[in-house]
Amino acid sequence: MTIGERIRYYRKSADMTQRELAAASGIHYVSICNYESGKMTPRDDQLRKIATALGISYSILNDLESETKSFRTLGNLFELLLSLHKSGVMTLSGDRDENGVIIRNTARFTTSDTLFAYFRLLYPDVKGSLDLSKITLQLQNDFVLSKMIEWESLYNTISNLEGKSKLSRKEKTCLDQAKKDIGLLEINLTSYKISLDSSKGISILED
Repeated sequence: MTIGERIRYYRKSADMTQRELAAASGIHYVSICNYESGKMTPRDDQLRKIATALGISYSILNDLESETKSFRTLGNLFELLLSLHKSGVMTLSGDRDENGVIIRNTARFTTSDTLFAYFRLLYPDVKGSLDLSKITLQLQNDFVLSKMIEWESLYNTISNLEGKSKLSRKEKTCLDQAKKDIGLLEINLTSYKISLDSSKGISILED
């Protein structure tokens, strides 16, 4: 499958027209048509906007053998964390402040109940297996944690507003802005090329 064929496939799967995808991604309608027909190839930033508009991972639209299939950069790490949260496999949660934002020192990744039926956690010197439902993960890097909390706040706002049966004009404006903000933030987060160092867990190597 070419990139254009993937765009067409996932657009149709999302029940979107080319014009709707153009509006959602901020890319001209003619460009969307040319991408799907193979007459033009989208730039990396355009492909990320299309993926965000379709609600799928950038790596799904990109060449499957590209670097996004690896786990070498900060952008790869963010892409994984965003994908885990969106899928519900592992979600970022914690106590919230008065603005609904997760409080930093309470932020944790917790695993989905569905996961328990398929996996068990074995640990050296421990008889039997550990209960996954009691396992939480804490992000150790301050930068990654702050960006994930920023992203989750927007994601939570969108989820709450979209869950309402009827929105006021103010809420509609808030929803539209949150979607724009989260789209731009996801593009920025998944574009980081800073290398990861796994020699001491996962840490960020400064350029």
